[in-house]
Amino acid sequence: MIWRRDDPDRAADGLPAAPEHAPSDEHGETTTEKVPVRTEVRGMADQGGQGGEVTIVGQGAKLEGTVVSAGSLRIDGQVKGQINAEGDVLLSPQSQVEADIRAQNVVVAGRFKGTITVKG
Repeated sequence: MIWRRDDPDRAADGLPAAPEHAPSDEHGETTTEKVPVRTEVRGMADQGGQGGEVTIVGQGAKLEGTVVSAGSLRIDGQVKGQINAEGDVLLSPQSQVEADIRAQNVVVAGRFKGTITVKG
């Protein structure tokens, strides 16, 4: 198991978990302006990574386009398009990704469709 949550209302880092549904406007349309994304500096050795900066795409996030990270990237939400990371990419069990991924290493635990190119 990559991540373990003892409290379903709390993320692994002790912060409140991201909402389960993507934000929507007054017409019920999904919006992509504000998404739960945060950056952390932490070791990723327990998750198969090299350590350093980790950008997190939260569980309630739905991104479409190109995602670029100078460090590692953990995806808990939905991404469609391209993902380019200088570090590692981790797709958590709840992630849904349809993309072409380029990274040092990639760990897939969620739903994935696309291509993966690893550098390391």
